[in-house]
Amino acid sequence: MKLKDLKVGDRVNRYHGSGFFMEMQVVEIKDNLLVCAAVLPDNQGLVKGGWTFDINTGAEDDVELEWGVSFGKTGTYLKLKE
Repeated sequence: MKLKDLKVGDRVNRYHGSGFFMEMQVVEIKDNLLVCAAVLPDNQGLVKGGWTFDINTGAEDDVELEWGVSFGKTGTYLKLKE
């Protein structure tokens, strides 16, 4: 499976440079972006709002932080759950 194969409702992990990860759920797919929400501990629901990630690379896309493919850098990325 690849990131392009994900569907709304699928779960992935968001990794930070330090190796820390957060479980995320795909809540929307638009253009070439996966929109995800953080999964609360013990599956208590989802954090409202959303993080966006490039569907090809998994790089977080955040204009305010100047992260993403168009900026050539990111602080977090998505990885398929194993």
